[in-house]
Amino acid sequence: MIQRYRLLVSLVLCVACAVSSGRAEEPVVSANRDAEVLEAVLLDLLRDPGHDSPLGDKDGPPKEIYFEAELNQGAKNVKEILLRTTERPWQSLSPPQLEKVEAAANDLVRRVTAKETLADFQPKDSRIHLYDKEKPIVPHGTGPVRAWIPGYSPDGVWAVVRISLPSYPHVVEATYALANVEGKWRVRLRQFSHYY
Repeated sequence: MIQRYRLLVSLVLCVACAVSSGRAEEPVVSANRDAEVLEAVLLDLLRDPGHDSPLGDKDGPPKEIYFEAELNQGAKNVKEILLRTTERPWQSLSPPQLEKVEAAANDLVRRVTAKETLADFQPKDSRIHLYDKEKPIVPHGTGPVRAWIPGYSPDGVWAVVRISLPSYPHVVEATYALANVEGKWRVRLRQFSHYY
């Protein structure tokens, strides 16, 4: 009888350990992941020497960026967000990753449709300034960088961000796909679309 009891206790402990170790693999979701994802995109723009982004020039990447914290509310659809103007950026993602990116784009559309807003966004990098309509000083363009609310894959590991960039005389929008790697959002894909 005692052996059966010990066996039962051992079995329960093994199951409990297996369940708790399975939970440890779930991604940690930040309370303000929208801000973290958007700041990762803005930092990427600050590193871009202007090959794709209209913010850089012959002297290199922009030294600062103005960001409009009031999000774009214009309707978006998944086809527009994931439009491939060139195939090269998309080739770096595997089919399962592309599925997660598509799910995140669907979530972005859902959140825009629901008119979700951005929590208080305070960038950590001093080169990112919040645009103030009362003091419209934007030295490098005709307006601030604007964004739609980010979307996320169901597992919370992938995010999709759509932004619009100041550019005259045409409109430039960009799609970013980011992956959460060890608690940090890393850009895995970016594609700029120029509309004339």
